[in-house]
Amino acid sequence: MNRAISCTLSTRQLNSLSRLVNCAPMKYWRKCVNLPVFQGLILPINLTIPIARLIALLLFVCSSCFAEYTVDSTYKKLHKLYPQLQMPAETSAELRSWQNQVYKDLGELKLAMDIYARADQKGLQSAVLLVHGGGWRSGSRQLYHTLSGRLAEKGYVVATLSYRLAHQAKYPAAVHDVRDAVRWLRLNAAKFGIDPQQIAIGGGSAGGQIASLVGVTTGLQVLDRHHAAKPEQGKVAAIIVIDGLSSFVVPLALKHENDPNKKPSSAEAWFGGRYQQLPEVWQQASPLTYVGPQTPPMLFLKSSRVRFSAGIEEMSGKLQKHGIFHEIRLLEGSPHSFWLFEPWMSQSIEVMHRFLSSLD
Repeated sequence: MNRAISCTLSTRQLNSLSRLVNCAPMKYWRKCVNLPVFQGLILPINLTIPIARLIALLLFVCSSCFAEYTVDSTYKKLHKLYPQLQMPAETSAELRSWQNQVYKDLGELKLAMDIYARADQKGLQSAVLLVHGGGWRSGSRQLYHTLSGRLAEKGYVVATLSYRLAHQAKYPAAVHDVRDAVRWLRLNAAKFGIDPQQIAIGGGSAGGQIASLVGVTTGLQVLDRHHAAKPEQGKVAAIIVIDGLSSFVVPLALKHENDPNKKPSSAEAWFGGRYQQLPEVWQQASPLTYVGPQTPPMLFLKSSRVRFSAGIEEMSGKLQKHGIFHEIRLLEGSPHSFWLFEPWMSQSIEVMHRFLSSLD
């Protein structure tokens, strides 16, 4: 006898799945069976062990592949802990936008960006390319639509892009994607009214780490596939890191990202192995590794959750050693993902605007 379930399993079945396969905690079952992908799924009432294992594997994989990370879901998660947190207002300025601009064609998968600028823009303006976060395995460029519009209101051309997540391609695919996006934006600068010499890159959380890594490795063979063919097309004028790691190998980062109780951690899922298995990869993916005289000016915005900005002190020390202009701003009492909400979105935009204006 079969029964249809619409995005739900009974507590008894969830307990049975968890007990039979013993490969993931209950929270994974509850999270992923509520996803639309499971609508209309037919399950037998009495699950055999092989069937349970097969279903458990599917659910466990999908809990990583389809994990929801949106502004709404993050608001629901945070607002009880941070009562001052508010959903942000859209920009009051009239904007022009170019949606779904494909910057990289991978056959069945086409990577795109959305671009915003003031409708009354005159001449060429500085641009900011924003890289969304989500632990390298979730999130989308839609997370930054409001932030992009609000920043565009200040007179910038702002783009927010999609890149390959961990379940689509392991590291360093996302790094290559974002660098290709910078190059595409520069090659198409005239179309969008962009000054090609004034393209900054920024991002939050995992997106901040990717943006930083792209920005500090332009022209380096290790991570720039265009190092022998006009690498300057991928160069950025500035880097903005919002609550993103500067190193995966400092003690604070290893404590959380190499935690054996996380099966896997976000970093492990992206790299395809723990630090003990792939130490050279964890080191290679750390922006701190590459700081030198060629590093662009950098702005760091950090929350009160220090784990998410691991390596920032060491990064600042190396930047100072090489005479690289940089700023670090702490938003007191703010949660991770603060840049998506008020009162911190407005504060973040003002800090970014002042920093970018100081570079002109």
